[in-house]
Amino acid sequence: MFHTDSSESENLSSQVRTNALTSYFFLGFLYLLAYRNPNFRHPFIRAHAWSATRIHLGFLGFLVLYKLLLSRLLAYPIPLLNVSFSRVVFTAVLLYLLALLLRGAYLAYQGEKFKGFGLSFATDAMPDIENEKVVGEANIARTLLSFLPGIGVFVAERFPTPLTAVGARVSGYGTSLLVLEYIFLRGDNLFMVTLFFLIVLIVTTGVFLVAGKSVGFLAPVQMLPGIRDIQLYFKTVPSYVKDVFLVAIGRKEELSFLLKREEMRARTLRTEAGLEAYFTETNQVFSPYLIYVPILNIIFIYRFFSPQKNRYALAINQGIILTLLVVIIGYFTYPDTSLLLLVILPMMLGLATVKGKPFLQIPILYEISSLVSYITFGIVSGTKSTREKSKEVREVRLKVE
Repeated sequence: MFHTDSSESENLSSQVRTNALTSYFFLGFLYLLAYRNPNFRHPFIRAHAWSATRIHLGFLGFLVLYKLLLSRLLAYPIPLLNVSFSRVVFTAVLLYLLALLLRGAYLAYQGEKFKGFGLSFATDAMPDIENEKVVGEANIARTLLSFLPGIGVFVAERFPTPLTAVGARVSGYGTSLLVLEYIFLRGDNLFMVTLFFLIVLIVTTGVFLVAGKSVGFLAPVQMLPGIRDIQLYFKTVPSYVKDVFLVAIGRKEELSFLLKREEMRARTLRTEAGLEAYFTETNQVFSPYLIYVPILNIIFIYRFFSPQKNRYALAINQGIILTLLVVIIGYFTYPDTSLLLLVILPMMLGLATVKGKPFLQIPILYEISSLVSYITFGIVSGTKSTREKSKEVREVRLKVE
């Protein structure tokens, strides 16, 4: 219905891509109505707005159909899971429609047109896992292990491939959902449904890999933001809100969340590179893996107060913060200590990356560590020397931006 050729897509402005992307947030129909507005007149925006509107109508149509018919027609229980088949169908269809929205938004951001209602997510900007082949039993086993909750990130760091990266993302989201559902729902039906879907996904992936078939059905997972992407969004929001205020009072003319996010990404990468160049001492009495083991990592407390250029200085700061969180949560929630499960994800991420990426900023742990260092001027943390160094090299910062 609407068309944009490839040469035009290559020259799309950030504003055009952003407007096309936001059409998938249930704004597509409004964008189509605003065809006289120059901000929404571009063919690329209107093409994505039309695709988004069709998906939104699919949402509405399915909800009506489910309410009037499917909820009763398919209302028979599935053995062992204690849930009805209608609930499984409802969840599966909503996940499919959500995947379409995420896919469309990503394609809009990449400056590419919507590619139909299949789940082919491959673009020039991401690995094409639809044609990814895994040869050998060992490689198949590693790929499947990357999907397991809790350990996926370990496998992905040790054996980095496009499929293990997808598996680690499934593992991360699966672990998060299972932990949250166990804590707040006490292992209710939703917990069992999530576990069931994870098992089905892993088994299906294994069957396809062994048979040498394409695993293109995993492509939607690539659309999900990774943990570092989520952290980046949270770090960008305060700066963006400040820009919004400056635009409102006339102190600033242009506004772009995507540009601000890329600036924050570049700043984070410069910080990590600066730290790696400055912290070069590798002498370590204990295994670095102990840094992210709560309570046991207290043996590194002497490093926490040390201004030396130890390679694991940042990791030790974050590990000590992890222990403090465990102690605080355990103290205030005893005897119900299920909230302690919340530390699983940062702990696993730290354990998986401490050797190869010791300067990785672990979400939550890094922010708290930076706040402590900022408030105490680096005196009560091992980042004092880093703060002093950052005065000479502006790119190296360990403070709350």
